[in-house]
Formats: sequence, C-alpha cells, structure tokens
Amino acid sequence: MKFWPRKIRRFILDIDTQLDLVAQNEDWKHSAVIQNMKHLMAWSRSNQINVISTALAVRHEENGKPESVCIEGTQGQSKIHYTTLPSRIVFEAGKSTDLPEDLLENFQQVIFEKRTHDTFLQPRADRFLSNLDADEFIVIGSSLETSIYSTVMGLLSRNKKVIVVNDAVFGDSPESNELTLRKLEAKGAQLVDTDTIIGKKHDDEDQEKISIHSQVK
Repeated sequence: MKFWPRKIRRFILDIDTQLDLVAQNEDWKHSAVIQNMKHLMAWSRSNQINVISTALAVRHEENGKPESVCIEGTQGQSKIHYTTLPSRIVFEAGKSTDLPEDLLENFQQVIFEKRTHDTFLQPRADRFLSNLDADEFIVIGSSLETSIYSTVMGLLSRNKKVIVVNDAVFGDSPESNELTLRKLEAKGAQLVDTDTIIGKKHDDEDQEKISIHSQVK
C-alpha cells in the first residue's frame, strides 16, 4: 500500500500591517521590508495559503490616556491595501469567543481586531490560534518589539512552530529589531528570509514601487 505524504498546514500570520504603524517607519530599509511583505502576500494568494491577520483598533482614550495611532475607524487604523485578500472576514475587538464553523474553508483571510499589542488578550484570536491545527506559522508584520514579540511568545508557549521572516518584519530601529529577533530565536522561533519561504529570488526589474500611503482598497 502506498501512502501519500500529508500536505503541510502552514499559515501566514500578518501582524499589525496598518498605515499608522508602517508610515512612521518609512525609510529605505523599511521599503525593502514592505516589498517582501507584498511578495509573501502574493505568494499566499497564488498558493491558496490562509492568512491570519491582527489589527490594532484602539479607542481615542485607552486605559485612561489618549491614544494617537490606530484609532478605531480612522484611515490610519486601516490595513495596507496589499495585505488584505478578497476573501476575508473581520472580527471586531470584543470579549466574545464565538466563531463560525468552517472559517478557513469559507475565507482565505481572517482578521482579528484587538485593543492591545498582545493578540492573546483578544478572546476570539486566543481561541482560534490556540486550537488551530497548524504545522507552522509564518510571521510577518510590524511592531516587532511589542505585537510580534508577544504573539510569537504566545504561540511558542502553546507548542506551536513559528517561523519569523526576518526581512519582512520591523520595529523601532535596526538595533532593537536585531535584539528582539535574537531573543525570539533563543526561545525557539526559527528565523528565515523571504527568499527561503518563496523558494526563488525576486526579479528586481519587475518589482512595483510601493507607497505605504496608497489608498486602501
């Protein structure tokens, strides 16, 4: 009897790729990061790989102090247009843990809004990620020192395999990025680059110049 190998269940975990968070980091290095995120999202579309996304949605005043970024309902809180897929569902931040059945069969992208950087403080996201039968999570996004760090640590504590795409994430500075990546690696996350995930070099001549201030579709 011949046994066919089981297909690897992998997911892209797209963390907080929002205008307010990306725009404040715009420089030449982060432009390369943004290009890599675009390539990975295109790769997910062409290979029918589900994308799980998080998005900060804070109130004008949170925890007794005014907030200035990712205010709920503002343009800056919106995701960058190429990090959204046509087949998607959005769950607003809240205390409910209810989730529809066959979620990943009906939608290629699931977006969880959240009030804080820690994804696992959002009950629906906690339930979904904790119970998801996944062989690996491929992490991209922003706020490396806060949102990405806490989410990756939460996944590792739940015995999930986590791959952080080190040229498709960014945070406060190159120095703090490097330190945070090394901390995550020491805790058990695997660090790879975009070409390792996609499996080939990008053709620079065909790359489209991306503006992070593009109109959100």
